[in-house]
Amino acid sequence: NIRDWQVCAVVTDCDADGNATLSLRNKFAAGDEIELVGPDSRPFTMTAPVMHDLEGFELYEPRTPQTVFKMKLPRYVPPMSFVRHAVSLSAKD
Repeated sequence: NIRDWQVCAVVTDCDADGNATLSLRNKFAAGDEIELVGPDSRPFTMTAPVMHDLEGFELYEPRTPQTVFKMKLPRYVPPMSFVRHAVSLSAKD
């Protein structure tokens, strides 16, 4: 089984408590296992929490590219960090 990575979102802002603003690239959902990768920071894995739109409404699966949304991270990550998840590239026989 070959695994590859798909970028889901890019962090545009994040405070010291991990309250991040992101811009969506590819859909993902609350409960998905995701990895955060960023400049000058070690990658880490987490389970995607319920997200929120800019009005504060809950988002379980942001779908529209370029959607700006909020997500709580376990710690600060620098802007231009990205959220990615593994996708399977193996052909279905």
